[in-house]
Amino acid sequence: MTRKWIGRALLMALVSFGAQADEVSPADTGAKPIVPYGWSGSAQLGASIASGNSTSAAADGKFAVGLNTDQWKHSFYLEGEYSRAQYDTEDAQGNPTQRMETTAKRYDVGLTLGYKLNQRSYIYQSTRYGHDRFAANLWDAVVSAGYGYIALNTERSYLYFEAGPGYRKYRPADVEQTVPSSSELPAASSDEGTAQSDGGGDNSTTIMVRQASRSTLIGRGLIGYTYLFNSTVSLSDTLLIEAGTGFSYYKNNLSLVVAMTKKLALTAGYELRYNSDAQGGTKSVDSLLTTNLRYTF
Repeated sequence: MTRKWIGRALLMALVSFGAQADEVSPADTGAKPIVPYGWSGSAQLGASIASGNSTSAAADGKFAVGLNTDQWKHSFYLEGEYSRAQYDTEDAQGNPTQRMETTAKRYDVGLTLGYKLNQRSYIYQSTRYGHDRFAANLWDAVVSAGYGYIALNTERSYLYFEAGPGYRKYRPADVEQTVPSSSELPAASSDEGTAQSDGGGDNSTTIMVRQASRSTLIGRGLIGYTYLFNSTVSLSDTLLIEAGTGFSYYKNNLSLVVAMTKKLALTAGYELRYNSDAQGGTKSVDSLLTTNLRYTF
């Protein structure tokens, strides 16, 4: 609880600090801002494939597009991660064999619509949906609205804040349950499809039990910062906070971009996701380190 209030207090303090910044816009000084007016977007993709003594395949990607005008500040993103790996097991006759298994399957999509009150302030409505087969929650959907403030938009720096209330609906991940084979089994998860034997004997079976969806009110905060070192290298960091009574979710995305041409760039990213209500068999923290090729349009 203390950590939750500290996060909220820090977010409000940053917003208050930004509100006291100079109201002179980049256009008034003749500087060219990092985030230009009009449409802009990017698509990036990374993949790896290994074969031989071990076999694995992984891919991740992200698509983002935004609109920035005197009146509107819109943004949309779609990102995902998928991987498979080979593992040793035994067939029905007890002979050693190898099988491929999915080890990561996640995607996240979000849309934010913003209406500018002036060159720095705006009100927004944001929607986000995430699905993760291996996380504490199979899926979660968040709708929120609030106030945003652009503290900086210069030739080198772009800093903005968003804060407001929201509503979250989510479904906890399926849980394993062992029951006697002769018992009447609960309905298996629609995602797994069938019950699975636990290998512990003929008198018991392990099944995946579907959990009911839940909902709660939350407080949402977002902090985004981009710094341009020179014409080819930039660093960006985005922190998302969704704090509620059911659980709190934090996501931080750090990205280093090195441009090769006006359209193509190499990116190195580190994403950290935290869920305060990890269930049995899941961890609170997920991390992802990526290197991608990015196309900007």
